[in-house]
Amino acid sequence: MPRVFISYSHDSEEHQARVAALALRLRADGITLVIDSDKLPGGPDEGWPQWSERQVKEADLVLVVCTLVYSERYDGNQPPGKGLGVVCEAGAIRQYLYDRARINEKIRVVLFDPTDEFYIPSELKAYHFFQPSINESYSNLLAWLRGPGSVRPSPQPDSPTIQWPAPLHDYVSPLADRKDEFALFEQIVTGKIAKRILLLRGVSNTGKTVLLTEWLSYAKELKLHTASLDFKGCPSLDELFEALRLDLGSQILRESHGASGAARFYQFISDLQHLLSPLVLFFDTYQEASLDSQKWIEGQLLSRLDKAPAVVAVIGGQQVPAYDKHGWRVMVEARDLRPIQTVEDWLEYSERRWQNPNVNEDHVKALTLATGGNPGQLSALLETMVRRLPTDNGE
Repeated sequence: MPRVFISYSHDSEEHQARVAALALRLRADGITLVIDSDKLPGGPDEGWPQWSERQVKEADLVLVVCTLVYSERYDGNQPPGKGLGVVCEAGAIRQYLYDRARINEKIRVVLFDPTDEFYIPSELKAYHFFQPSINESYSNLLAWLRGPGSVRPSPQPDSPTIQWPAPLHDYVSPLADRKDEFALFEQIVTGKIAKRILLLRGVSNTGKTVLLTEWLSYAKELKLHTASLDFKGCPSLDELFEALRLDLGSQILRESHGASGAARFYQFISDLQHLLSPLVLFFDTYQEASLDSQKWIEGQLLSRLDKAPAVVAVIGGQQVPAYDKHGWRVMVEARDLRPIQTVEDWLEYSERRWQNPNVNEDHVKALTLATGGNPGQLSALLETMVRRLPTDNGE
């Protein structure tokens, strides 16, 4: 397997996190890779300039992550004392191209943002570039790094390596109706269908949180790994990560559990992509999620679930992500909760929950009509009525 070196500039903490996440992903796919963070915290014994130049010379393949900052440093326009590692690497790259009359079998460009194509150094513009955020382009990158005939397909959602549980046929849901929604959730978390993003929208008092809680209970009955977060009160993105870290632990979050800074969000997704045991993530009250949390969930987490075949994401709220324009829409099942207006469902629910024979069909019909089948209101009124009606033993 060739030895790969990543040449990049330290534009920002977020950019360093993106590069770190790419390195983790490539290593997980079997690539032998060198990156400057491997030498931290002490740094290389020979110093950064000599080490940086040597990596380009000794590597079999070099990935150049191009940005505005990288371009400036490549061209020697960096501030005094800044970006000297890139300057040394650029010198070695130029010498390699000169010695081989620009026949370049070793160096390729990587772009995280397509607009950065403008900043590819002129000497590298003639060669192909890769965009690892695009699945097909990442697969092509792996193919180039591994050499001809060595492409390994990425796991698919129905991969036999994912051990989905069997449904619990004797499980009785305590809810009034919601049978279709419950059946859909069961199909998803037992691997019967390939959809792995479940969006549940409902106005106040439609029983959305109750249904999410019941789904969580069922997932636990199936012995699935779970994590649950309520966005009520608008927790920050950092608080979101801390809650997920506590729920999932270091056995699941092998790389991100002890990580810090922006890198941990990319490492979290990398951890999910390498799971072989099913995991269900529950998010409630999505309409109160912070803008940063929504951007991360929709732009980072959900957009990469196609590479995390063991992960199911369930999001509930009065508002849920608008998925129509996203590439991950193909993985979505979305449901809007409606009132439960079938009297028989509420009568069966009352009998099962309170076992009071004095609650009859006329009582339930009157409450259903009065509330329009609103689950929150109707269940509360039923409970009040049950407490006031006598039981057979006169209590």
